[in-house]
Amino acid sequence: MAQTQSEEYKALKEALASKTEPSAAAHSLTKPTKQAFAQGGKDADLEEPLSQAWRSIIEVAAETPYQSQDALIKILKAVQQESLSEGDGSANKVEIWGEKVEVFKDLPLFGIAVRDAWNKRSGSKSDFPADQWVNLNSFIAQLTALSSSSPPFDFSLYAIWALRAAAEQEAPQKADVDAGKLWLSNARELIEKLGAEEKKFDGALARPGEKYKEKKWAGFTAERLEIWKEAL
Repeated sequence: MAQTQSEEYKALKEALASKTEPSAAAHSLTKPTKQAFAQGGKDADLEEPLSQAWRSIIEVAAETPYQSQDALIKILKAVQQESLSEGDGSANKVEIWGEKVEVFKDLPLFGIAVRDAWNKRSGSKSDFPADQWVNLNSFIAQLTALSSSSPPFDFSLYAIWALRAAAEQEAPQKADVDAGKLWLSNARELIEKLGAEEKKFDGALARPGEKYKEKKWAGFTAERLEIWKEAL
């Protein structure tokens, strides 16, 4: 988990500590990716520095109290305005993992980094401490609340995972309950909208928790939303 020796992590921590303007912080954070592109010019050369930048953001988000994450969110939004090189922007369009994306606007591989972090959830020896798990959930919930205008921030499936852990289990962990409350607080308007629309996900990704295993839920529903609100 620790990214404390990476250039990206140090740049991010220094920017937050010194209250650097988001655009300047984003420029520093993306510098290694730009250098990799300038030196090699191949799409594959971008994968590791991009992943390193995203891992650093995720770790700093987990370390940052959930009440104080505004500056970090502004930096990530500023990252989307960065370019790989000067010019007409065509260099920003690359192929990563078989997908055509625009660096940095589409935040390529950020979703993969978030999923990797989610697999280290609170509860086992390799996981985030409980307070960091709550902080990370708050950060991702705040991003998801912005996803209508920025699709790379859409982690609505994670809202279901978090709220299922918080409100649909027989004996939820306190960290999961706290995380669920923050999802409802930070992304309530979007969650209510998705509930009204009954947004669904493939297969069993959004299956119900053990308390409601008889339900046929495959995503957001008005009924499920009411259960979450009542529990939290």
